[in-house]
Amino acid sequence: MKPIDLILLAAGGGMRAGQGTPKQFLLIGHTPMMIRALAPFASLEFIGQRIVVAHPDHIERTQALLQEHGFSECRVISGGRTRQESVRLAVEHVRTPRVLTHNAAIPFATATLIRNVADKSDPCITTVTPVVGALCRGEEFAEEMVDTTHVNVINTPQSFDTDVLRDCHRRASSEGVAARTDCELLMRYGHSVRFVAGDPMSFKVTTPFDLMVARAIAHEADARSQPRSNPTG
Repeated sequence: MKPIDLILLAAGGGMRAGQGTPKQFLLIGHTPMMIRALAPFASLEFIGQRIVVAHPDHIERTQALLQEHGFSECRVISGGRTRQESVRLAVEHVRTPRVLTHNAAIPFATATLIRNVADKSDPCITTVTPVVGALCRGEEFAEEMVDTTHVNVINTPQSFDTDVLRDCHRRASSEGVAARTDCELLMRYGHSVRFVAGDPMSFKVTTPFDLMVARAIAHEADARSQPRSNPTG
């Protein structure tokens, strides 16, 4: 596989996790969430430049954390006021024909999942997981049941044609267009978005409950990775 640069988005405030500190710095097990998110990319030979987007107030903290955990080769840049602006700034530094993006609040992506996203050539490839359960639209009272057939949750990692992603962000910036995701942005400008089956374990940590689940998963995984001591006597 040809080299492909990575953008790790770690510039958010991340306060909805209820911990009083940006969630990318929170410990998941004994490891900061940002480092867990970055780790699976380290084992992949095709990953080129690693661009970490940090909040302007957290540049030094991010650099120190990466250095401490053996990721000193990462290039840390300042993010924007929104996720969209952070991606726009980061993609200007990308040197490869295709680029991967990943959210620092998604700590359990796997190398297999990343490969499945990286080895396709569509303008945009995103991981998705099906929406399960019954959904209903309404405020104080139920107004309408929502059919979840073919409804998916989009997540990262994602991969893009670099020129297409860069052009869409430049156009959106000049036209004052705001999109919730890069997938939405590319669709707005007429590009296809291909789905790749995601992994339910590779979820975004947003709420205190998500954080609790992530820490339980990490605890179990870390315990399994520890060598078992031989009983004596």
